[in-house]
Formats: sequence, structure tokens, C-alpha cells
Amino acid sequence: QSVRTLHGVSTVGTDNITNFNDKVIFTTRNDQDGSTDTQKYLWIYDPAAPTDTGAGKLSVETWNGVSGTQVSSIPVNTQPSSESEITIFETPTNIGDNYGSRVRGYVMPPTTGNYTFWISSDDRSELWLSTDATPANKRRIASVAGWTNPRQWDKYTGQTSAPVSLVAGRKYYVEALLKEGTGGDHLAVGWQLPNGTFERPIPGNRLFSFESETPAEPCEGTGMIRQEFWTNVTGTRVS
Repeated sequence: QSVRTLHGVSTVGTDNITNFNDKVIFTTRNDQDGSTDTQKYLWIYDPAAPTDTGAGKLSVETWNGVSGTQVSSIPVNTQPSSESEITIFETPTNIGDNYGSRVRGYVMPPTTGNYTFWISSDDRSELWLSTDATPANKRRIASVAGWTNPRQWDKYTGQTSAPVSLVAGRKYYVEALLKEGTGGDHLAVGWQLPNGTFERPIPGNRLFSFESETPAEPCEGTGMIRQEFWTNVTGTRVS
């Protein structure tokens, strides 16, 4: 479970768990994309290795009793029915009917370059990404127009974003909206790193918890302002 949280590894068919020189070696029946192939994948996890880990959480707000499948019907400006957190960019499956959810927080790219994002869901969903850590600068980059199977990344063209240029070490506000009607329900978001590596869904070591923009408390001034002087500067140009 810890490896899944950090790295988005599927836990389906986990087997052959072995301690080798204080590293964890194990296999899974399929890879991160939820494919149905029968190949085994070998994983090596070193608990002592630096992980460049973030806070590893995203907030999930859920509004119950909202019918239909239109994302626009989610009452995001009202108090949610419940709030929770996830440690990987994927929500639990089959939790109910007629609800809407908002998953939000920050994603931090490990390297500078172009990233491609994917979203999968049941039912409809939208993926929004800001140009920085400010929610007001978000723009929609991908969506699901109907529904997909869990971790099905290629059913609709709109599920895939255009390449997005991101800078390593910076936080970017990210938000996913899910509208569930009836039947199955789920949501997952993944990306491809500039070196071609897929992380689908995005693991916890890339994620940071959402921080609400709370106005600063009013306080009294100190009665002073700083003035600085540079001498021996000729002319009258401010520049």
C-alpha cells in the first residue's frame, strides 16, 4: 500500500514479495494502466532512497443528492456534504449515486518540460490546471464526455490534454470535477513526464494538499516605513 501511494503501482496480483538487501522486490500481474494482459511486472523498491515526496494528499469534496451527469450542476459554491483526502490522484470506486465531487490541491513536476495529462471517470468529468499555484488562473485541459472504465485513458479524444510546459519544483493548482449519475463511479488523473515515463494515476509524491486562500487578519501598523538612499547618482532619471 505504501508503494502504491508513492508511485501509483497497481496492487492487482501482487506476488513474490521478497526482502533482498533491504530492498523490497515484488511482482504484479498487470501494470499501472489496468490492462488485462497476463504479463508480470517486476518492481524494486528501496525504502532508504530519497523520494522527493510532497505532502501526498489531495482534498475531496462531495455534494450528495445532485442528479444527472452534467459537471456544471455540481454546487461548488455551497457547503459540501462531506470532505476527505486521497493519497494518489484516484478516488474510491462505487461509493454512491447522484453526487458530484471536486478533487483539488497542487501538483509538483519533478523535471522541467512538457507534460501530457489524462483523466478517466464514470460519469462525466473535467480536469483543470492553473498556470501557477493560484486557483483563479486555472483552465480546463481535459474532460470525459460520457464515461470510461477505471483507468481507461483512451476512450475519448478529449481525455488527453495538449502538452503543458511545467517547471520543476513549482506548485501548480490542479482540480478535477466528477459528476456521477447512477451505476459505477470513479475518477483518476495521470500524466506523462518529459522523459516519456507514465504515472497513471499521479502518485502521492507529486501531490500537495490544498490550502484555502484565507484573508489575512487585520492588524495595526508599526508607524514606520523604510527609506533607502544611493549617493553619487547623477541626473534626474528614475531608471
